[in-house]
Amino acid sequence: MIRELRDLTDKELARFWSYVDKRGDNECWPWLRSSAGTAPMFGLDNTAVSALRIMYRLHYGVSVPDNRALLRRCGSKGFTCCNPRHLLVVKRGTRYSVWRKQQLEAARGDVRALAELAGFELVPTESGRYRLEQAEVRP
Repeated sequence: MIRELRDLTDKELARFWSYVDKRGDNECWPWLRSSAGTAPMFGLDNTAVSALRIMYRLHYGVSVPDNRALLRRCGSKGFTCCNPRHLLVVKRGTRYSVWRKQQLEAARGDVRALAELAGFELVPTESGRYRLEQAEVRP
């Protein structure tokens, strides 16, 4: 299920961007306001909304499905990066260390790791080959 974020008003957009230390395209963009642990939050309609989900929607024009999470490729520590180029949609519950290990295995040609990174699993067929299926996402 995808819960669409509504469009932000001009006033809300200005407030949102005032909380982002926007730097170079490939640099981390620190979130300057409060966070829930390592998750930057933005007040919208009397509710705390993930600033990363807002940033992803602003940059890519689509909302992240509820059964997916956003992981920061940069693995920023000590502050919360919200550069949209550093955001990756992953299966909910994926940890950075696990994602990084899968990424390295995929780079070495491990097809299983590559499929898992993309949210799929390899399922054996009767012929002894494999087919890709969307991985089951558990809440």
